Amino acid sequence: MPLRLLNLFLTFIAFACCLSLPAKDITSIWFDDGKFLEESDSQRMTNGFGGRLDFTTDPNFLNDWRQRWSSVSAINHADGVYIVLFVAGNYDTEEQDAVYDLIVKQPDGSVCVNFTNLPAVKQPAIIFKHLVDAKPTLRLSPKFTIFQIDPPDPTGTYTVEVELRDRLKGTRVKLKKQLVVNK
Repeated sequence: MPLRLLNLFLTFIAFACCLSLPAKDITSIWFDDGKFLEESDSQRMTNGFGGRLDFTTDPNFLNDWRQRWSSVSAINHADGVYIVLFVAGNYDTEEQDAVYDLIVKQPDGSVCVNFTNLPAVKQPAIIFKHLVDAKPTLRLSPKFTIFQIDPPDPTGTYTVEVELRDRLKGTRVKLKKQLVVNK
């Protein structure tokens, strides 16, 4: 069977407000005081806007990301992985237009999947007054991609690249992370 990539879109209406609260939990190992503690190819910020690209195999990550996070960098050949994006920014206005492009490259460097202009975050229905002057907050994007490797597909190191854009402010951040697929 050829490489399957299923792009799932989930929207959280009930959780939109709680997802916008400042990260004071497990995310503090990456993000604190409105910025990433360390920048890398997979997490960075520019002008108060940025993101973190990560992989997990935890099917409950949408509910449990604040209490625990299990990042993976390798999977077995017939297994799948969730490609997730955290978005950091000031959520102080009703207008929010953050989108991203996602490219997955096979071990030989050829592009096997390419998505453009995927919505990255949803603005909370209620804008809280105290967030107007707040520092950037880290939120998990409710959009994610399931990446499944089938046996005829090659093993090796796959590269995932994301360009995250705030279209209103014109800010762009490029993220990249590698995933090893073992036999």
